[in-house]
Amino acid sequence: MIVYAVEFFEDLANFDCTILDATGRKKYIFVWKMSMTPGSFTYNNTYDTIFTDSMVFNTADTGLFTTSGFAIDGCDTTFTDSVVHQKLGVRINYNINNPGTATFTIDGTVQAMPYSQNYWSGEAINIQAGIQPNWLFSQWKSYNNTILPNINSTTASFVATLSDSCVLYTYPKPPLQAFISGNDTICSNGDVLAQVLISFSAAVEPYTFVSAINGINQPSITTTVNPYVINTSEGGTYTLSSFADASEVGWVSGSGIVTVQQAPTALFTTAADTLTILHPSLQLNDVSIGNISSWNWSFGDNTTNDFNQHPYHSYKDSLGIYQISLIVTDNLGCSDTTSKQLWIADEYWMYIPNSFTPDHDGVNDLFCLVHHGIRANTFHFNLFDRFSNLVYTTEKIAELECFLNANGWDGTHFKTGNDLPMGTYIYEVYYQDFQGWKHQDMGHLFIVR
Repeated sequence: MIVYAVEFFEDLANFDCTILDATGRKKYIFVWKMSMTPGSFTYNNTYDTIFTDSMVFNTADTGLFTTSGFAIDGCDTTFTDSVVHQKLGVRINYNINNPGTATFTIDGTVQAMPYSQNYWSGEAINIQAGIQPNWLFSQWKSYNNTILPNINSTTASFVATLSDSCVLYTYPKPPLQAFISGNDTICSNGDVLAQVLISFSAAVEPYTFVSAINGINQPSITTTVNPYVINTSEGGTYTLSSFADASEVGWVSGSGIVTVQQAPTALFTTAADTLTILHPSLQLNDVSIGNISSWNWSFGDNTTNDFNQHPYHSYKDSLGIYQISLIVTDNLGCSDTTSKQLWIADEYWMYIPNSFTPDHDGVNDLFCLVHHGIRANTFHFNLFDRFSNLVYTTEKIAELECFLNANGWDGTHFKTGNDLPMGTYIYEVYYQDFQGWKHQDMGHLFIVR
């Protein structure tokens, strides 16, 4: 502790104040000149404390630091305590990875990059990116401070906790482009359509484009679908004539090709469209047009399909209408189908023998006939001798139907019941078939005894 001695000297109008150090040497001499009342004088001592904040960048330097001092004015002394609060500071360096591609707004002020600023630790900072044309926002990059709500938000904030850098990352905007593609082959008669795809990149919906087929522009299309699909059956080369998105015109590229393959023509012939129940078989002949590689026949009668080019088919002995179908396929995979209806019709017939032997030996003793498709109520049979005399007649076909050698005419005169002599007789028969057509037949019958 330093002790100072004070020595006063007086005269009539002024006095001085001398401060001596410990050795007695004069340290300070203060002289007052004043008007005073003889025999009296005054002096004042004051005390003051000054508080200030100081930014430091090392945590070891933080805290409260006090420096004491005084100021002497004559014999008045002002004592001062300077209290310095050394607080932790943070330095943030700002920049943009591609200079000139965006603006960097910090706490509402656009700053020229690069830029550096000191903050108190814990201070919140707002940042915003303004992207220039032909560039896109990528992200914020900070090593030690967390960007909120995330690094992918163009408007964000962070709390400065550590000295760091904050970099705005941008990348060149891809060219606005529409690309057309496709390479389909379809059959001329097929139900499947070809597809041509148009993909849009770096574009904002809606998309408007004009396509061309073999250089001929088609009506403009506006869509929000990406990629857009053109379903078509028209062959040719597909290109794009123009393209624009919601805000600007873009580039076009690519091409699509649609090939329409001529399909084969399925054809076949038959000897007739109607078969009889007596002969229900037919030959089918393929006469299809094209480079046919396979055949598939369906006969409409629940039988197995046939894969030969010229099949022969027999139907069951049942009446009906059957649909025959043929599917042909060429070497390129195109196919065609054709069909026609076939009738299996009933057929009338009558078998009349030309002789019989009524000699009661048990063999061929009766005259009988076999028939099919005859209207029984229209039947009439007459038998004449060589002199044209009627010797037998009947309208009942059932009397002449052959049945186990027990039914028929026994060769007797229909009136007298006498046996007719051996010889040649003439018959005539009248009837209608199942379709109502009238028939009249004549023939010879020999009676052998």
